[in-house]
Amino acid sequence: MEEGNSSLKFWFDKIRKELLCVYVENEANKLAQILLEDLLSISKSTIATSPDFELSSTQIQQIEEALKRLLQHEPVQYVTGISEFANRQFEVNNHVLIPRPETEELLIWILDDFKTNTVQSIQCIDIGTGSGIIPITLKLSKPEWEIYAMDISNEALQVARTNASKYQANIKFIDNDILSPKHDYELYDIIVSNPPYVTEEDKNLMQKNVLDFEPHIALFVNNGDPLQFYKAIIQFAKKHLKSEGFIYCELHEDYAEQSKILFEKYYNTVELKKDINGKRRMLKAGR
Repeated sequence: MEEGNSSLKFWFDKIRKELLCVYVENEANKLAQILLEDLLSISKSTIATSPDFELSSTQIQQIEEALKRLLQHEPVQYVTGISEFANRQFEVNNHVLIPRPETEELLIWILDDFKTNTVQSIQCIDIGTGSGIIPITLKLSKPEWEIYAMDISNEALQVARTNASKYQANIKFIDNDILSPKHDYELYDIIVSNPPYVTEEDKNLMQKNVLDFEPHIALFVNNGDPLQFYKAIIQFAKKHLKSEGFIYCELHEDYAEQSKILFEKYYNTVELKKDINGKRRMLKAGR
């Protein structure tokens, strides 16, 4: 540590300067802000108005260790252990995907569709729940709903349970593989999923921070079939989706039309929806 330099301004500037080795200026500035807020729990107002605020030696050590990880392209959410989603903070680690804003758009679609619903007891299951952002956000918006969440990864389910406990969201978690489900299930009004859909051929197009750090089990299909998990969801829905129920999924934009054609074999109503960037990234299917 540089002698006599423990002020907030000094370390904020130092973080930005070091990150400029691998990040563009705007991103370096944003990462510096996130690091101080989420890693050290220093508020935005303190960063903005108290440049002489003194950091402890422990805080400085945390920054130095975090910088090493960021310079290796590790996502800042894994470094801090926190990711923002739907105006809430969720715990994340390298066993779960980092939440994306597109997923929030999918949840808005669901909640808009059920805004005027008169049935109090809605059963919903999230397949491949990861950090639990989907079921927890739905439960906090619709506390009267009965919500389940499935994942094959015990480590992911531990993260999801921690997040559910933090927000006192009563979710029923299920340890199971959608490709070969082994349990009896309820009948659901809603099946929602952001499943793996990335093929091996897509790896060359992926950014290093995603490919090297995010869990491959949540990203990649096993046999090169980008529709592998959608086929499994349809088979699951044959037994466990109510006759008037709906499926909501996130999609790879390149396979949106293929996904629509697949679901149209089984459902009368299939709708694709564009995200905020104009990409066809969401699908809804029902009878």
